Formats: sequence, C-alpha cells, structure tokens
Amino acid sequence: MSPLERMRLILYHQQATSARTLFLRIGSTVCTLGHISEQAQVLKTRPQVLIHPATLLKEVKQQLGIAAGDLEINGEFQEWLFIPESTEELVIFLAHFTSVDAPHGIVQKFGGRFIALTEARDLPPVELNLLRQAYAVIMG
Repeated sequence: MSPLERMRLILYHQQATSARTLFLRIGSTVCTLGHISEQAQVLKTRPQVLIHPATLLKEVKQQLGIAAGDLEINGEFQEWLFIPESTEELVIFLAHFTSVDAPHGIVQKFGGRFIALTEARDLPPVELNLLRQAYAVIMG
C-alpha cells in the first residue's frame, strides 16, 4: 500500500461569525480518497511513524479542483486506524476550507454535500467517532 493509500482526509468548513461547522460528505463517507472499513479500530497508541499530509492535501485539491490557498491542514488532529482484514494502518488528517462560505457548488460536482454533525447519524461507527474527535479539536 502506497503512503497516499494509507491516508484519508476529513474536510470541514467553519463559518467565521457563527462558528457553524459543516463536514464534507461525498457519497457515504466523510473521508476523502476512499472509504474506511467498518471493522477499522482507532489505535490507542500511535505508531512512531511521522507522515506529512502535504501529498494528500495536494491530491485532494486536484481532485476537487480547489485552489492552493483554499484548503489548509488542521495540525491539531491526526488519528490512526487499524484495519484488521488487511492488517494495515491508516492515518486520518483534518483540513478546513478557508473561504468565507462553504464551497457548495464545487463539491456538488462530485456528489458531495456539506453536513452538520447531527446529519451524520447513518455513517459507520468508526467515522462517527472520527467526526466526534474532529469536532472536539475544531471547537477547542
């Protein structure tokens, strides 16, 4: 598995004046570049491996057609998952749209939409857990 295949990115937009936070959902997942197995488990102890998200961010920007400065990594969030059926580990990063308003038009081209945390109830438990942790980081 290549380093890029081992990474996922959760994207969000936070309104500057109201702090309303919306997560990007594409299809049935909030993680870009592929689904996460429902059997995935959040690792309690993180590997000693350091992975930088620059390549991942560049790939997501290209896929979504987003300008270079319109998406930034939130450096306070990094979660590792273990995928039992493949014995692989995934690292999940968090990034936010820097625009004043959420770019609804751009993401609709890819079947994406922005959802509030309360609209994520039908996601797999592992993704709900990741969103809960991401929301805690975002709200500080």
